[in-house]
Amino acid sequence: RWGYHRVREQYYVRRGKVKLTIFGEEHIAGKACLVNVPKLAPYTLTVLEDAEIYDMGGQTKWHAFLRDLASIRAYDPARRADRAAMGELKAKYGIELEGAGK
Repeated sequence: RWGYHRVREQYYVRRGKVKLTIFGEEHIAGKACLVNVPKLAPYTLTVLEDAEIYDMGGQTKWHAFLRDLASIRAYDPARRADRAAMGELKAKYGIELEGAGK
């Protein structure tokens, strides 16, 4: 798959391994990686191993979710270990992937 989009593209790699070439630079993404492709960036996506990939369609909620998750991991590890709290965080941003927030 190749692209050149007017909005930022995002892909979530749930399992497997893919290679993205963005602006001619190669990046390998594996299990539980979220890949951001800048808007207007020429890119290709190549599957390297049997993979399950979600096209997040450039949804900005993922960035806010990941920012909050990183903050919780750094400053509130007890909350991070609380399944109910993580469920609330995912619900806040409409995240439905079961592995998100682990």
